Amino acid sequence: KLSSEELATASVALKKYDLDADESISLNELQAANNPFFSTGRSNQKIDSPFFVVHQDQSTTPLIRRLIQRYRGKNRLLPMPAKESEKEESVKESPSPEPAKPEGILVELWKLSQEQRDRFDRDANGLLDYWELRTYLKSPVPMVTIQVRLPSSENALPELSGNVRETKLPVSVKKSVGGTVSVLAGEIQIEIDVSGLKPETLLQSLEERFKQRDADNNGYLEQSEANRDVFFRQHFKQYDVDGDEKLYPEEWKSPVNAAIQTARTRTRMEVQDGGKDVFTVLDSDRNTQISPREWLTAADRLSIWDKNENRTLEQSEVPHVYRLSFGRGLPDLPGLITPQNNNQTPTMQQLVRGPKWFQAMDKNGDGDVSAREFLGKPDVFQKIDQDKNRLIDPREATQFLK
Repeated sequence: KLSSEELATASVALKKYDLDADESISLNELQAANNPFFSTGRSNQKIDSPFFVVHQDQSTTPLIRRLIQRYRGKNRLLPMPAKESEKEESVKESPSPEPAKPEGILVELWKLSQEQRDRFDRDANGLLDYWELRTYLKSPVPMVTIQVRLPSSENALPELSGNVRETKLPVSVKKSVGGTVSVLAGEIQIEIDVSGLKPETLLQSLEERFKQRDADNNGYLEQSEANRDVFFRQHFKQYDVDGDEKLYPEEWKSPVNAAIQTARTRTRMEVQDGGKDVFTVLDSDRNTQISPREWLTAADRLSIWDKNENRTLEQSEVPHVYRLSFGRGLPDLPGLITPQNNNQTPTMQQLVRGPKWFQAMDKNGDGDVSAREFLGKPDVFQKIDQDKNRLIDPREATQFLK
C-alpha cells in the first residue's frame, strides 16, 4: 500500500537512491529501490491492446471481429453471418435448417439511451448482431470525448480537453495540474498529453547527423559519406539538384523544411504501452526521471486510481497504463529519426523559460529552482517562493524582477 502521506514524502524517502545528487530520481536509480509500485516501465502481464485504428473508407469488418472476440465471454455469439450467395448455397444443401437464435453483443454493454437503443437495435431483441454493429460503427456514440486544438502559434503547445458522456458510466476523466488528461476505464488508464516538438529540433538533428558523416569536414557529403547515414543515403540523388555528386546543407534543408511545415498542418497521435507502472504516470514530461515538482503532484495524479477512496493506493488498484501523445504532424521522410521515435530521447521537449539567472541556477534542467540550487540567501528564496512549495518556478522568478 502507498498512502498519500507517503507519496508526499517520497522524494525524501528515496533521496538515498539519488546517486548523482540532482534532486531527481531517474528510472535507473529507482530500480535499486526494488519497489513493486515503481517497476521498470514494463508490464509482466499480457493484456489485449484497447486500441484499434480504423482508417477513413476502411471496412469495419476487422473491427467487428475484434469486438466479437473481445466480448465473447460477456454473452453467446454466433459466427459472422454469411453473404446472401452463401446463404442460398446453404439452403440448397439443407432444405430444412433449424432457425438460428438471434445473438450478438448485449446492448446494455454499450450504455446507450433508450432512443439510441431503438435506433441501433432494430429488432429490439437486446442484442446488436453483425449487421446492426455495422450500422452502429458508422456513427458510434462515444463514452469519452477528447478535443485536441492546435494553436496558430508555432511556439504554443496543443490544447487538450475531455469529458465523459454520463457520470454513471464506469469511466472517469481527470485533468492534472500539468495539463495531462487521464481517462480511467476499468483496469486500463489512458494518459493523454501533448508533444511540442519544434521544426528547428528536427533540422538540428539532421544537421548533427550531416556533420558526423562529413568525415573530411569540407562542408558537403559525397556519395560514400552519405551511404553511412540512412536518411542521406536514401535522399542523396533527390536533393543533389545540380548533379555534381556533392550534397550541401542548403540543398537538403529547403525541401526538408518544406515537408516539415506541410506536415505540421496535421495532427499526430502516438500510442505507448507503459504497463502497470506508477513511474510512467508520474514522469509527466517523459524525461525518464521524476523531479521534485512531479513528486509534489504525485498524490493528485494518482488519486484517480483510489477506487475505494481510502487515500491509500494498493497495488491491485494500479491499472495498465497507455500514453497517447497528440502533436503537430511529422513529415513522412524515409530515414528521418525524430526525438519522438528515438527511445533514447524524451518525447516531451522542455521549454526554456524564466530569466537568465533562473535558467543558470536550474542545474538539473527540470524547470524549477530548488532551495539547494538557489545561490542566494534563504530569506530571498522564501520571498520568491510565493506558493511555499519549496520550488521557484519561471513565473515566480519573473514576477520577482518586476
